[in-house]
Amino acid sequence: RRRTWCSSGQRLRDADSEDKSTMSSGVLCADECLKVFEEMKIRNAYQYIVFKITDDKKSIVIDVKGEPGASFEDFTSKLPDGGCRYA
Repeated sequence: RRRTWCSSGQRLRDADSEDKSTMSSGVLCADECLKVFEEMKIRNAYQYIVFKITDDKKSIVIDVKGEPGASFEDFTSKLPDGGCRYA
């Protein structure tokens, strides 16, 4: 069983739990984000993943998933001008 910790040492959640985890900023990270990131990291299922904070500033969600073999130009075209994204 793996656990997720914040920088202050406080346990956020068990990695295998079905709830959402709260970052130290109070923003929730959807479980789907971790699941899809693991698929990219372990199975090379995606070339890249772009995350964003929702308009209500309460959670992090997946904005775009790049198919395997996607080019750098494909990636950069998914980033909005003047908008904040995490990849």
